[in-house]
Order: sequence, then C-alpha cells, then structure tokens
Amino acid sequence: MKHSKDKVEHVRLDEITVDECFAPPIDQLFVEKYIRFKEGSLPAYVCKIPIVYVKPLSLTYYPEEWPPFLPFIETCKNKIKEKDYPVIWVYQQGRFFVMSDDYPAYYAYIELEHPFIVARCLGKPEHPAIRQLHGPTYANKGRSNCDRTSKL
Repeated sequence: MKHSKDKVEHVRLDEITVDECFAPPIDQLFVEKYIRFKEGSLPAYVCKIPIVYVKPLSLTYYPEEWPPFLPFIETCKNKIKEKDYPVIWVYQQGRFFVMSDDYPAYYAYIELEHPFIVARCLGKPEHPAIRQLHGPTYANKGRSNCDRTSKL
C-alpha cells in the first residue's frame, strides 16, 4: 500500500522489487515452522533468552552496515532503552536459538550489550536459561498473554 496525502493506493506484490543485498537469506526451517504456527499446529511461546544463546541464521549478512537499515536499528535501540522490547522470532536448535530475519532488533540488542532478548519462540523452548516463559499461543485460536510481550 502506498499512502499519499488524500488516498491509499494498493500495489500488487509482483510490482515490488527488493535489492537482493538487502534481503537476508531464506531460512526454510523457519518458514516451515511459521506456516505450522499460522495453521495452528505449532504453538509459540514468549520468553526472555540470554543473548549469548541467540545466533543469526546468516553470519555474513550485516544490515547494521547499510544506511537504509540504520533508522530501524536506532528505533529498536530507543525502544529497548525505554524497556519496550522488540520481540524477535526464533526457534530452538540444540542449545541455541536461531534468529532468521529480525536483524535490526537483534543488532540493536547487540549494540546496547543487552543481556537478553525478548523472543517469540516457535515451539516450546527447552533450555535452563529461559526466563519468564509465557504461552502457549496458537495463531488461529485467538489472543493470549503471548500477544502482550514487549514489556517483559
């Protein structure tokens, strides 16, 4: 959707182009889990995760170095400073949690040297370092306390 002063114009998806260098790599496992969540067969939980256990899917994708991303990172940093935490989608893989595409929020937490992130985890997290676990919630079963997460 494009907004102008007096009207809203709808734009077809096939008319949108994205410079490939700005797009993170596709995480097929995240996509599969997210689809299952949206269909109602996989729950999500909200929790605090120590940042040392969160890793980005791509170790070569650096949006914090690209000028178009800097305002998003700064906005996230300001929210964190106000204790209005951006929620990062993750899934557990062994002892770690994979973050696929919430790079601006992730790098805001990193730059502020914040000890934890607030995460929405696809599937129940099983880790002794998890704090303030809320859920489960299912996408097709209405709202729960998982939907009010930013003030954890």
